[in-house]
Amino acid sequence: MRRTCPSLLAAGCISAIVATAAIGGNGTWGPSHGPEVEVGTLAVDAKSPNTVFAGTPDGLFRSGDGGASWQRTTAWARMGDASSDIISLAAHSGAGRAVYVGTYDGLYKSTNGGRRWSGINNGLNTKFEIEVHALAIDPRNPKIVYAGLWGAGVHKSMDGGRSWRVVKRGVSVYALAIDRRRPRIVYAATGSGLNRSTDAGRTWKWLPQTFGRFNKLAIDSSRPGTIYAVAWGGVVKSVDAGLTWREMKDGFPETTDYAVEDIVIDPRRGMTIYAATPVGVFRSTDGAEHWQPFSDGLGTTRVNALAINPSGRTLYAGTSDGVVDYTFP
Repeated sequence: MRRTCPSLLAAGCISAIVATAAIGGNGTWGPSHGPEVEVGTLAVDAKSPNTVFAGTPDGLFRSGDGGASWQRTTAWARMGDASSDIISLAAHSGAGRAVYVGTYDGLYKSTNGGRRWSGINNGLNTKFEIEVHALAIDPRNPKIVYAGLWGAGVHKSMDGGRSWRVVKRGVSVYALAIDRRRPRIVYAATGSGLNRSTDAGRTWKWLPQTFGRFNKLAIDSSRPGTIYAVAWGGVVKSVDAGLTWREMKDGFPETTDYAVEDIVIDPRRGMTIYAATPVGVFRSTDGAEHWQPFSDGLGTTRVNALAINPSGRTLYAGTSDGVVDYTFP
């Protein structure tokens, strides 16, 4: 079942905002080298930082040179209906060059960088269509994978996706996040709040909140208890492991603070966060207290997704015209 979201900004508003915004950063975004299609999801291989995957309406694309060139994974395209509607991605070459793709029609895996694919839905317990909205790989044991399903909760695999078991039932899951330094801590965002596990999914605690559905999550592993979320477009922050939340909108144009699409944390500097919006990228260097445009070279491009490589040296943006990257000194 496909779900679409209406555009949140008029074109005139976008032009006015970009024309008056100050540009942050010490360089510019490079030109897009592909794919020449709108990009909705991105993933950087955790062990091979020059390997990047992009999910698009035309299928899955792969770059092995940090975004300098892109190739469509033809094996994925041959899978017919399953090759469209990519809504979640995760990659980790430490698990046999594994790439996981979540779609509206199930979950798929490649173990050779995208040349061959197979469905890995054994044990995914759902009465609905298998919509996989979120994926997360344990950073210390890449055979441990979590999948968040619409209407069917959180599923966990201990064998790289060959089999699955339900670890959180009865909820629709839209985002997952694992603490990089403490991987037994897992968060699952649902339509009614946040669920936190401190024992790798064995038990969960429901953490209600008043900001609507969380669509994206990002954990600052350098500061225990600090987590960021995109809630109906705006950025919110918790410093007590999800018990309380605060809006973090200072610096966003008024017309965009409820149109944030994605957030990522710089792995080198935990206080630096990037946000994708319909008018480019915004950056905060003080833990989301204040935001500034970070879009020199992007113009009025809509940004749907962000990914940053493990070293924090390259930031990727999935836009309406392909993938662009920003390389830091």
